[in-house]
Amino acid sequence: MRPTVIRRAPCGTVLADNLYLDNRGRPGHYRYRRKDGTFTNFTAASAEEANRVAIEANALRSQEFDDQSPIVTMAMTSFHAETYIQHYEANDPARAAKKQWQKADKYHIRQFARDDFPKLADVKPEAVRKWWLRLTFYQQKQRHAAFRRWFNWMMGEGLLPAFKFNLFTLSHDQARLLTKGKPERDRPNMTVDECRAIYQKAPEFGYEVLQDAIDIGLYTSFRRGDLCALRLDRDVVNDRLRWMVGKSEAMKGAYRAARFEWNLPEHPVLRAVVQRCRERALKNRACPFLLSHTPERRVKGDEAKVHLCQVLPDRLYRMFIEVRDACGIDGVVFHSVRGLASDLYLGAGYTKEQIRHLMDHESVSTTEGYMNPAELPYEPITMRIGNWLDAKKP
Repeated sequence: MRPTVIRRAPCGTVLADNLYLDNRGRPGHYRYRRKDGTFTNFTAASAEEANRVAIEANALRSQEFDDQSPIVTMAMTSFHAETYIQHYEANDPARAAKKQWQKADKYHIRQFARDDFPKLADVKPEAVRKWWLRLTFYQQKQRHAAFRRWFNWMMGEGLLPAFKFNLFTLSHDQARLLTKGKPERDRPNMTVDECRAIYQKAPEFGYEVLQDAIDIGLYTSFRRGDLCALRLDRDVVNDRLRWMVGKSEAMKGAYRAARFEWNLPEHPVLRAVVQRCRERALKNRACPFLLSHTPERRVKGDEAKVHLCQVLPDRLYRMFIEVRDACGIDGVVFHSVRGLASDLYLGAGYTKEQIRHLMDHESVSTTEGYMNPAELPYEPITMRIGNWLDAKKP
């Protein structure tokens, strides 16, 4: 085993991994070794600054960057995006641990820096406004909060001299970026007959697990991700089904997230489905998940699976679409099961507020958007007036 060689700058500073002094001995010049073994030269005001460049470049190695491209320097937006990401995760680990940051915010920041504004000098108010207008309503909504924090940090670091204020501010006193209006939902509601047809045809494809998912989804109104994450060994204990809503946890954190519990003896319909899932899981190699299905072949590189027979959300979605198309039904997706659940509960006599709570919506209007308009009740009005011609002048 070769001994580790510690490289130092003339000032005594230990050089970071893959960072070397200039091979010609020029002061202020350094070399960085790429993954393919080639070198690129750059200048830095001090050894500490050179180390910072090398550390950021090392962090970017895991991303899909062209090894022949120039080293990421302080003139590039990616350099400051990675610096911010490290700063954010070090100073707010609780928020950084949330799914929103790990699966969305961090990716959007890197995408902006890599694809939209590679050079920091190009990040100017008018250019950002034009970029913002190209985004859809949902893209704007996904990015707004994270970019507000990121731009606050960059402005505090003096990186955006052209910005007089943060365009992503929520203040009405500034010429902030305006968000687009939410588009009308064009996804059709699924009827009971359509759901029944899909349910009955699922076994022809060997997708009995799709029946389990539909049954539990209609009873609990759970989203696809929550259904696939339910575990028999963790979430079904002492004849109770307990679950912390995934979207609520991602948005509010574990302490404020919505938590629901079904005492299964009081819910015989749900209890029967859970028992059926338990028996099916035993046949599927003792799978610990409530939804289980033995695949026809193994897919290599599926790191998200912890058990061969686990059903991931994307796989459940594809099962639904496959059976739906075979039934000749158009438009509806697995999320439509959630909308049908709201219709069934409304038809069972529950109030919109009760259904809103079950579906963990912020407002009743959101819940109403899931319901079939033709099935919504009309509100009785008891106010009356007499003949307006006989009314006296007030």
